[in-house]
Amino acid sequence: MQKIPKSLEEAITQLFDDRENIITNTGELFCHMEETSSPVLFTCKTNLELLKSTETFIQMWYTIINLCLRFDIDIQNTLKYSNFHFDFEKSAHNTVRNFFPNCKIMACRFHLGQSWFRKIQRDIETIFYSWIFTFGSPTDNFKFTDYKLNNISSDAAFSPILWATEPSTEARTTNGPESFHSHYSAHIKQQNINKPRKEQEENIVFIINTWEKYKSNEISLNDYLLTLGPRFCVKKL
Repeated sequence: MQKIPKSLEEAITQLFDDRENIITNTGELFCHMEETSSPVLFTCKTNLELLKSTETFIQMWYTIINLCLRFDIDIQNTLKYSNFHFDFEKSAHNTVRNFFPNCKIMACRFHLGQSWFRKIQRDIETIFYSWIFTFGSPTDNFKFTDYKLNNISSDAAFSPILWATEPSTEARTTNGPESFHSHYSAHIKQQNINKPRKEQEENIVFIINTWEKYKSNEISLNDYLLTLGPRFCVKKL
């Protein structure tokens, strides 16, 4: 029996040291930590597989719809033309289209950027060669461009129609708690606790105004990209 930890650091160390022994009643590893500084994840392989199962999403929607009907709420009619925000989980997309065929699916831009960044971090050499090729030097390394073509092109699993829309102030993320509290508190409180920073507001206005210039043919697509690109360069901390 381990002693009761006296601090957060001691608790994390205990979890890390004993993580191989923390298992489910079916023998699956339940505590996942790469190192003591990593987030502590409690789940198992079975749970993760269920998240990707179309059947899981179908049962979820059947439960929600039947519960609403008990209260005389026809959710399938109420939400039939609604926008649904998801990450890039194909099973979730297919299921909601089955129940709401006229809905619009809007994929999370945060998760899109996150997946690109992770791919770049894993294949930094590939990205370097891609840039060299762009500027005229030949290369046969197309891993990153193939990744984008196979996953987010018009003919791929996640068409740009899911994530590439005109700029707006609407939240395009599935980061529920942050998004919910940010928008909800604006309606119920006078204080602007979660109000976007001035720089963020200025950027949104700038993007929308630049987009409107492109739509009205005041600037070309190339000018649009050249205008926005330098404004969102990586900054040194």
